[in-house]
Amino acid sequence: LLSCIEDVSTLGGCMPSENGEPEHCPALLDEAVSARKVSGRDSMFARVLWCLSSLPSAKSVLDLFIAGGATAHIIGHAFTQLSSGIGKDWHIAGYELDRELAREAAKVMTHFSEVGYWQGTAVGDSAKTIVVAGLVPAEENDASTLRAICKEGADIVLLDPDFQVLMQAEFLLLEKVCRPRAYLINNINLPAHGGWMRETLMQYDGWAEILTGVAPDFMLRGLKDGARSIFALRAWTLLVRDHGEGRCLAQ
Repeated sequence: LLSCIEDVSTLGGCMPSENGEPEHCPALLDEAVSARKVSGRDSMFARVLWCLSSLPSAKSVLDLFIAGGATAHIIGHAFTQLSSGIGKDWHIAGYELDRELAREAAKVMTHFSEVGYWQGTAVGDSAKTIVVAGLVPAEENDASTLRAICKEGADIVLLDPDFQVLMQAEFLLLEKVCRPRAYLINNINLPAHGGWMRETLMQYDGWAEILTGVAPDFMLRGLKDGARSIFALRAWTLLVRDHGEGRCLAQ
């Protein structure tokens, strides 16, 4: 994983741009599209997500809050690279309550595969990429889409909830239904974001934190100086299920 993160070909090979503009990386959407989720620039977080998805054993990724598809685009790009995509029956899925954003994500992901667009709690047609226009389920009675997505478990779950989206019930149901082999959690240092999920998992036997880091928020705008100092760096963590659970990502 570390050698991939440092490889010049990661993210499709980032090429310097002219006139001092940010590097262009094929796996990243441009900044205007990516602003809701990731910066659109080369970062350690984007590299870790791309490299995780390119592992031969990684075949299913749940980008739980898919938004407009920026992070899903990184995953799809990694899945469809020649070295990792041959013979790989991959799947990507995610939820987005905003219908306009959900349609945007579905459109983005047509670059890589057919896309199933599901609405609400209804299970739709199967496809390599599933975008669910609706809430992440919190109750088992409403979890038909999650059970369909995770019918064979999930290799990686990307968690990046919005501000004050606490998702206690959703997280417990996700862990029960999907039994992920790894969690990549973004924005763990920000107030009222997903850091509590990292702390919860680390209290349990069977989980190990193998990588952490920070990525600068290149899109930081409109915040006063005090808040700017808090939001300027976005911390992330990679947690993997212990070998004893039988679903270690490295196996």
